[in-house]
Amino acid sequence: MEGLMYQFHPQHQRVQEIIRSGEIGEIQLMKASFSFLLEEKEGNIRTDPKKGGGCIYDVGCYCIHAVRNILKAEPKELIAFADIDPEYGVDVSAWVFMRMDNGVKAIIDCSFEMDFREEYEIIGTKGTIKVPQAYRPDNNGGQGLIIINKNNGQRIERIYGDQYKLEIEHFSNAILNGTELAYDGANSVKNMRVIDACFESVKTGEKVSL
Repeated sequence: MEGLMYQFHPQHQRVQEIIRSGEIGEIQLMKASFSFLLEEKEGNIRTDPKKGGGCIYDVGCYCIHAVRNILKAEPKELIAFADIDPEYGVDVSAWVFMRMDNGVKAIIDCSFEMDFREEYEIIGTKGTIKVPQAYRPDNNGGQGLIIINKNNGQRIERIYGDQYKLEIEHFSNAILNGTELAYDGANSVKNMRVIDACFESVKTGEKVSL
């Protein structure tokens, strides 16, 4: 099982419950962002192309995973753009525009050149859901925030959890008791397929069908 820890925080299950309830209507768009300022580039694994460097591999993978798994859909086509570091040859900022197989659109951005952001937002016909501490709620004592905006006002839900502890418990339970993994190798392959398509689009400047 790939160690994408963020997904085990209970705030994401709650987001999916709200979507299923129809509270924000029919989903039209999802936006996901993950960025931070990488100041120490020399000798950093993130700037080494031979070791999977670049912002898409490092933080963009979380955005792609969030879109796929929150929406329960796969990209049908995408186009991606990136800024490449002239010294290290890795992507330091990237933007991806996707059309999902259920008709929802998605916009992703990730970067080593922007202030720290770790959020996603889901826009429906009747309201929006914003999750501003989507990937590293552990930086805020395990607190997850869900902000629901509708015409009749705003509601904020706070949900707590230790995503790393929950991840290890989930994996350990699968080993000890034979329970089914929530996130298996097939899902990892699907995420990697989208990442490969992003790099293909960056290289060619063309839209890629998946």
